[in-house]
Amino acid sequence: MTEWIISANGEMYDHSSSFEHYGFIDWRQGKTKYEINDIVYIYCTSPISSIRYKCIVEKKDLLFSETRDDKEYWKKIEEYERLIEGTYFRLKLISQINNESLNLSFLKSNGLNAAPLGPIRLIIFSFLTSKFISLI
Repeated sequence: MTEWIISANGEMYDHSSSFEHYGFIDWRQGKTKYEINDIVYIYCTSPISSIRYKCIVEKKDLLFSETRDDKEYWKKIEEYERLIEGTYFRLKLISQINNESLNLSFLKSNGLNAAPLGPIRLIIFSFLTSKFISLI
């Protein structure tokens, strides 16, 4: 099992409502080699600038036709339409925190160089698991 941080832009997609209504999001996979049962922390970009979600990879290598239609959660429909091609992986929500404890300053003080822009494999950031658990 590998742990990852990925970033989420709330100006493009309503992650909170999507998780609340379905408990999972089918996310664009790109070239990253996620595996079933990997843990993925979702860093919400500015203005939140904090990790808010802990998820588990439930499925991978899904075609768009195998994903849940989540068009209603897209704030920028052109992005939804642009991302139709490619493969997806399913992120099932494990837990969520609604405070700033895992903010960018905290992440930087624990070894992250900058706000995550793409997937980051967590090798040296094992502190996240214990910190996230203590905040729930």
